[in-house]
This record gives sequence, C-alpha cells and structure tokens, in this order.
Amino acid sequence: MQDKIIKANIKINEAIEYAKFGDRANCRAAILDAADIYYELYEAFKVQGKENLIKLSEKKVKRLIELAACVRLSKPTAIFIDNLKKEIDGKVPKEPLAQSVVPAQKPAEIKPSQSKNVFEDKGQAIEEDISWQKAQEEFKKRKAEQMHKDFDELDEGRGIPVEAAEDIPEDMLKGVINEIARDLECGGESENLEISKKEAGFFEPQSLDDFIGQTQVVKELKEAIAVAKVDGQKHIAPKGGVLFLGNKGLGKTTLMELVAKELGVKCEFFDASGLRRDVSSRKSFDLFLERIAKENVPVVIAVDEIHSMPQDIQSRLLTLLQKRVYSNLDASGLAINLPIKEFTFIGATTEPQGLLETVYDRFNKGLICTLVDYTPEELKRIIDQKVSFYNLAITEGAKDEIVKRGRSSVREIESYILKLRGKAVLANKTEIDETLTGQFFEEAQIDKIGLYAKDIEILEALKSAPNRTLSEENIANKVHISLNEFQNKRKPYLVRKGFIVTINRGQCLTEKAVKYLNERETGE
Repeated sequence: MQDKIIKANIKINEAIEYAKFGDRANCRAAILDAADIYYELYEAFKVQGKENLIKLSEKKVKRLIELAACVRLSKPTAIFIDNLKKEIDGKVPKEPLAQSVVPAQKPAEIKPSQSKNVFEDKGQAIEEDISWQKAQEEFKKRKAEQMHKDFDELDEGRGIPVEAAEDIPEDMLKGVINEIARDLECGGESENLEISKKEAGFFEPQSLDDFIGQTQVVKELKEAIAVAKVDGQKHIAPKGGVLFLGNKGLGKTTLMELVAKELGVKCEFFDASGLRRDVSSRKSFDLFLERIAKENVPVVIAVDEIHSMPQDIQSRLLTLLQKRVYSNLDASGLAINLPIKEFTFIGATTEPQGLLETVYDRFNKGLICTLVDYTPEELKRIIDQKVSFYNLAITEGAKDEIVKRGRSSVREIESYILKLRGKAVLANKTEIDETLTGQFFEEAQIDKIGLYAKDIEILEALKSAPNRTLSEENIANKVHISLNEFQNKRKPYLVRKGFIVTINRGQCLTEKAVKYLNERETGE
C-alpha cells in the first residue's frame, strides 16, 4: 500500500508540472492515473474493514475526479478537432495546427502504393478502397473523431460532468499535492494543514519580521538578503545553496516562501518525499526544472525532504549548485544542459545524513541553517497570533494545554487551533478556554504530552515484545500502519521523547517509556 501511495504522489507531481507547462492532456491523464491508484486502495481498505481509511481514500478519489473535471479537454479538444477538419478541407494552412493546445496524434504510416488501407479502430479492421491522399485525410478525421469520443466515454465512465471548468485552478493543483497521501498515511490525523490554512484564511507571516522564533536563522537570512539587494541581485547563496535542517513543523516551508517574498521572486516548491529511483521520479523532477529553465526568471527553487531524493537525482544537483546549469539526458540519451541564470536553491531536510556528501559540501559553501525547537513562550506567541486572526480570545490555561501537546511543532498547533475554533463557533463562544480544550483533546485521544492513540499502541506493542524490541516492519504490521507512516510520522517524536532507541535488532522500548505507560495505567 505504501508503494501505491508513493506512485499516486508522483503522478500528482507530474500533473502539476504538466499543468504549469500548459499540457492539459498529460496533466489530466496523470490525475486520473492517481485516482485509479486511490480507488484500488479504497477497494483494499473495504476488504480490510478499515473505516477511517475507507473514508479518506474515497475522499481522495472524489477530489481527484473533481480536479480532472477542471482539467477536462472539451474546449481544447474541440479546437483541435475543428482545426484538423479545416486543415483537411483545405481551409487553413497546416502551421496553426502545430500550435494547438492538444498535439495531433501521429498517424500510422500509409505508403502511396497502397490502394487498400486498414484502419484499427478499437480492434475492428475497416477496409476502404481509396486513394492514398484520401486515405490520409480519412485517417486524420477518424483519429480526431475517435479522440473526442474516447474523452466523452472516459468522462462518462468516471462520472465527470460533460460541462466542466475550462481552466486549471492553480490553488487546487498546489493543494492536492500537499494533501495527497499524507492524510491517508497518518490514518486521518491532521499532521499537514497546508490546504486548510489557505481555505480557512489562516494567518501566515508576510515577512521575516513577522516570523516568530528561529531568531538566529532569521538573522542569517536577513543579512544574506540585504547583501543581495545592495548588489542588485535577486538571489542569495550564489556559490551553493541554502539548507534548512530541523524537525518537522518548525517552519522550514514558511521560511522558504518568505525568502522568495523578501527577494521579490516566485517560489517554486517541490516535495521530494515521494521520489524513488525510477523513471517516473526522474521525469517528475526533470519537468520541474525544465519549466523553470524555460521561464528564465529569478526564482527560489524550494525542495522539501531533499534527503528523500535518490542518489542519482541528487548527483544532478551538483552542476546546478556549482555552475547554475541543470544537466539532463534527452529521450535519445544525449546530454542537454539547461542554464538557470538567477535562482536561490533551498533544500529542507529532517535527515541530513541522507544527502550525498558532495551535495552537503556544496551547501557548506552557501548557507546551512539549523532550526531548533520552539520555546513554550514562542509557541504561546504563535497561538495568540493565530487565534486573534479569528477574532477569538484564549485563556492562559488553554494555551498551556495546547503547548504541552504541541510537540514544539507549529503545524501541530495550527491543527489544534483550527479544530478548537470550529468547536468555539458551534458552542457560540468567543473564547477558547480549558473546558473546550479538555473536551477536544479527550475526543481526539491526544494525551497530556501529545501522543496519539496510535503512538500508545506502538509503545504497548514494544512493551509486550521479547526484550521489548521489534523491527520497524514488525511494529508497522502489529499496529496496522505503513512502514512509511512509522518511520516518518511516528518514530521521530517517540525518539525525541526518549521512548524508543534504535539498536542492532531493531527498535527498543526504553525504561522511560515503560514508566510513562505504567503511570498512564495508574492514572498518575
């Protein structure tokens, strides 16, 4: 199942890149491929009886189908067919057809000597005794008509409305890639809220001055940006790049966007968490950089989870960081170099050991920033900032309860505030107090230090295991989650709390964790 989620994630990455290129046909195909993958997961979860995952995967399928409807090819396909028919009738020259939104499908070669020609149309052979010129015209017309028919049949079969939006909503495309897979992987717990923040109008810092915490990192970025402005440049760290190190939820993505805002350039974001050592992954990243090179404008290239990049893709970054040229191979295997004149490359990682040494050294020539956990005081300021955006008040006691469970993660705290705001609205309250927070955390089964029910289940599985030790695969199987969810969503916080350690035999429960579990049982 983990592999399917990764494949869907890659397909959505491809769809975004195709959309930005204006290639609606391939964009739509990639989205529908992802929908098919999530439908397979939906069917599998139905068999297993996993209710929460059934609902989540069904939601993904519906979202992707809606997105595909927005990218429907009715208008460009109609333009293509009209142009094609006019070309066949001799009413327009051939040149405009080459500029059509949907490229013409190359017909099978028909030799002039043939007097009878066979056309394959869904497996049915059609023989017609016509001249070569008429055969070519008839072939084009049939392909155009069949293309339109196939789109309509495909849409009807998938439940996509015939009349649909003509344009691709950019926010929706960006949102889907941020949402896709993560909700499903974490069993429905809201650990990524990049869509919700936009949809709810969530407060976001508009400049580095608005950013709370990470004082040293913000200072270094401000200094680098100030120097760039004095030099009349729209990029920083020209001899390498910028690397953000730190745990999840500390603001790495927000800082990427703020650097772009301060420089007055676009921020092009790429999530590398789903990349694997395969053709699809390389193609997805190649498309991303090719589009940036073709646009040729100052830009921040922001790559999240850069350690997840396979080594063959990481190695391609060397010429980009050193010579500001992206080297790639075309379909025929020939090397092509794509210069990108003015850019700031920012990578973000929770696992710097996953980077090639040569790539890490290249960042050393630029700027490496280590993000630290927020202090309780900083988190309370962030809570005040975000709650006031909704014209709500919050008690000190409620803030204390949120901070205790916040995992020092702004992302986690944002998740809590969004849900608490909903409860306050339903209860017709203008203040979030201890009663409201207490009810929320009890219903969500989040304990006093921010552990979810699934985290406790992991600790209990280790406690009952021989020597309190299990492999990562066995842990994931015992608590019915993917290996990826355990490694990326569960394990990091449990390690930070000192509850599990890695040994030769696998993951081992600590005495600290045993003590905590015993305290929970006795209600201390």
